Amino acid sequence: MEELLKFDFESKEIDPIYQESKKEALAVKRSLRVKAKKEIRNDNFANIVNDCGLPGHNEMLLIKTNGASDCGSVFEYINQEIISELYLSTWVISRENIDQLMKWFDSGNKKFVFVLSTRLRELKKSNYAYLIEKFNERKHLAFKLKVCNCHAKTFSVKTELSNFYSVTGSANWTENPRIENYIILNNKDNFDFNKEWMEDLVK
Repeated sequence: MEELLKFDFESKEIDPIYQESKKEALAVKRSLRVKAKKEIRNDNFANIVNDCGLPGHNEMLLIKTNGASDCGSVFEYINQEIISELYLSTWVISRENIDQLMKWFDSGNKKFVFVLSTRLRELKKSNYAYLIEKFNERKHLAFKLKVCNCHAKTFSVKTELSNFYSVTGSANWTENPRIENYIILNNKDNFDFNKEWMEDLVK
């Protein structure tokens, strides 16, 4: 009986190059899936705004969404006018939106002030660490970050078309299946107000 249980299989080692190639392929697949999903969310927001367009000077636009887009989608839409300055405060932010903001900042000659709640550090440590890493790579540039006890959800931008948009509402910079509201105001006084209090925090 003991002899019957002996098997002479040739042992095969897993090719480390194959393993690495498989990891890379999965990473590429995930990246493409995330990119496609992001583009869909951006298109969802564009479909809401395209009919009326962004508000003119001293005009306001009220928007309600069903969770099919997020603040990153709003930012991307406005960035068609080429955003040169951004003053942003949020509670939490996704890695995909961090990448989006870094891509915008790295496109050159940008100013970025970011006020972030300490909540991200508690809720999503990996995203917080990722953001800090990206900030440390750029902190000698015109990128200022303040992590503090803040619940404000707003961002103000200056565009190359001399528009001063401020976006305020219930949404964070994350995917959320719930109903969200946005107020988009094109007003320099409101822009200056947000710019002033955020710059005071990062001094």
